[in-house]
Amino acid sequence: MKQAACVLVEKNGKVLAVSRKNNKTVFGLPGGKCDENETHEQAAIRELKEETGLTLSNPIECFERMPDLNDVYTCKTFIGQISGKIYSEEDGVVDWVDWETLWNGPFGGYNRALFNHINNIQ
Repeated sequence: MKQAACVLVEKNGKVLAVSRKNNKTVFGLPGGKCDENETHEQAAIRELKEETGLTLSNPIECFERMPDLNDVYTCKTFIGQISGKIYSEEDGVVDWVDWETLWNGPFGGYNRALFNHINNIQ
């Protein structure tokens, strides 16, 4: 089973997001695929650093979603202590967006399920 991890960073009602490399108007959470022999926690830390320049310490899993018909990845989302300044050499744009922007992105179903989970919406 394929594995992925992402990081949820919220501030003042906005969520830290990264655009797609090929479409800078479409956003998702910082994250990506786990490398071989890499834990979800390690992938979350690495991906956040690569995509945003920020450091994740003391990662805590806050959400997990198993694959469904539309997705082949088991993805875990982490929260934790964030430090550093936003900086990236990757092609994507790093920005603070609202939840609706994430719902309209390529991982909209996952992001809506995450939002509902952390807000205890059934």
